Amino acid sequence: AGKRFGVAKGANIYSLRILDSNKRGSTRILINALNYVEKLQSEDRYGRIVVLLALSTARHQYTNEVIKRLTSQGIVIVTAAGNNAMNACNYTPGSADGVINVGAGDSLNKIWYYSFQWTPQFMYKKGSNYGDCVDLFARGKDIKGASKHSHISYEMHMGTSTAASQVAGAAAVLLQVYPDASPADIKTLLINYSTRDSLNLSTIPLQYRLSTPNRLLQLPGT
Repeated sequence: AGKRFGVAKGANIYSLRILDSNKRGSTRILINALNYVEKLQSEDRYGRIVVLLALSTARHQYTNEVIKRLTSQGIVIVTAAGNNAMNACNYTPGSADGVINVGAGDSLNKIWYYSFQWTPQFMYKKGSNYGDCVDLFARGKDIKGASKHSHISYEMHMGTSTAASQVAGAAAVLLQVYPDASPADIKTLLINYSTRDSLNLSTIPLQYRLSTPNRLLQLPGT
């Protein structure tokens, strides 16, 4: 939504801080933020709301229930599937009912994956989560975006949070066209517009390839 970067140029962005400078937070803070968004929706102060939850933690049922309540009230929630290179169903918020859960692909149309030998005994790996709790993928490697360091600088971003931010922008664009659409409608539109079978799933375990949706973000005219 910035002047130089972003998908939904006409959207207004409001940030609710739930992680500290070390990217640590708590379930309580996340739920408080969700309750605040619910309050804003009930007051109808900003019109339709798209929430981007660019974070991932171990599956937490109560948090998932809070998120489901918000989507049932018409709030579109886009989530990052997580960067653990694991089954996305094991992580919150992406496993919550009603969200649009987004995995990351790379510039070569593979599911984003990164690994190196940290020590002779330890292999460090990082990559997009996968499985049937993912709804679609978006580019999540070497994406140019705004930097926190100044109003005019940029930096390269990667991961499912980067991918999810693009889908959140696409959801906002669709809400401009279809202002009465429900969260389920927006998810259906994103899935229907997506490019099918263009991703190489070879970087994820064989047993998850059939259940992982081979869908890449695409909007008409883009």
